[in-house]
Amino acid sequence: MKMTIDKKLGQILCVVHDIGKIYIPEELYEPGHLHEKFGKEFLSSWGIDSSIYTICETHGEWRNYSPSLEESLAILSDRLWRGARDSELEEMIAHLLCEKTNQSFWDIYLFLNSIFEKIATQGTIQIQQDALLHKIKREHL
Repeated sequence: MKMTIDKKLGQILCVVHDIGKIYIPEELYEPGHLHEKFGKEFLSSWGIDSSIYTICETHGEWRNYSPSLEESLAILSDRLWRGARDSELEEMIAHLLCEKTNQSFWDIYLFLNSIFEKIATQGTIQIQQDALLHKIKREHL
């Protein structure tokens, strides 16, 4: 059985989910949820389809609705690059893939687990470097 996933949509969702941080730049370095509303409003004002702008508002509260596989991957990307793992979200993605591929949950989960761990580890290193650079710029410029 061939798996169907909208790769282009998934990539777009990963890119735009935090676009509201353009308006709330302090949320680039500090936790917050104001950017979610601003991101949705920004994309909506440009006539972007709701299948895309909805991720801006829902990625922080994904447990309150049933995200698609593409949305789930974008939501997970938001966590992994910060070095955060979310077993509930990762298991949900594995289950969604099980439904699409008819493969066993554990085969998929174990395969994904190694990928997720690698991304989370590399993301943490990048964030530490970015935070240090931001601090240096703030203190010396």
